[in-house]
Amino acid sequence: MNASAPSPRNRRAISLSPDGASNWSPTKFDETLVDPICAAGLVRIPRKRGPALWVFSNPDGKQQRNLTQRFSRDEGRTWTKGPVLEPGPSAIPTSLH
Repeated sequence: MNASAPSPRNRRAISLSPDGASNWSPTKFDETLVDPICAAGLVRIPRKRGPALWVFSNPDGKQQRNLTQRFSRDEGRTWTKGPVLEPGPSAIPTSLH
């Protein structure tokens, strides 16, 4: 689980489960994934050879700016710095009209 949550250092909350449904680990904050408390994207791409590729995207920093992608090849234990996909304001609107 990778979730947005209020934290003193603006980090994503992480918890692991062996089956994705029960026996969750204690929640911790991932020091690499800075989060302005907003929605993010996370996908795990299995590969035929080598480790799966994880792709994470959210605004980079404490402000909702600079939509950034990060990559992990060790099941989310470490993350690259990643490229900025869209500079400037970046957030999910609170209401759609």
